[in-house]
Amino acid sequence: MIRSTLKLSELKKSRKNFNIKNCKILSNEEEIKQFKSKLCQHIVKIETSKETDIIQESYDKILNALNLSLQQTHSTNYDPKPKKISERSIALIKRRQIIQRTKFKTRSMKNELKALYKLISKHIRQDYIEYRKNILQRHLETTGSIKKARKELQTHSTWIDGLDNLGKTALNRNEILNMQPNFTRTCMTGQDYQT
Repeated sequence: MIRSTLKLSELKKSRKNFNIKNCKILSNEEEIKQFKSKLCQHIVKIETSKETDIIQESYDKILNALNLSLQQTHSTNYDPKPKKISERSIALIKRRQIIQRTKFKTRSMKNELKALYKLISKHIRQDYIEYRKNILQRHLETTGSIKKARKELQTHSTWIDGLDNLGKTALNRNEILNMQPNFTRTCMTGQDYQT
């Protein structure tokens, strides 16, 4: 018997880069005009010397000009996600940080800091309620679905809610992983596993 190790000189390409990047379609006339003007600017920059360029190089330059024009069109029309915290809350947080950094605080600074802690907490709570309300309203108006809104508002996902085994319920990951060998053993022997 002969054993050997083969090492390939060429690295395997990652599959994560094979997908087509999501490009938004130009939706209105203003975006189309902006795209055409950006494309004209990029095409002028491309050298069109047919003797020296290979066909693939020319194709790559044209494709690059198209992609750049599309990206620049969308970057100017970019509408960021709504912020959860309002500008007034951010200003209050910055004010609190300034007071916290001062070494020797006067009595009035300490009182202001105490009031800021309470005020910031109150404002953040109100901002988050407003943020949730806006997302629910947007999803109800566009699709009429509360499920999509809840999915967007969900902050975490549980690995598994729980697993019942012989009358005991395992809720955390370690307990569930401890149940796994018994479950596998009973599956292999053909016995019914009680859940």
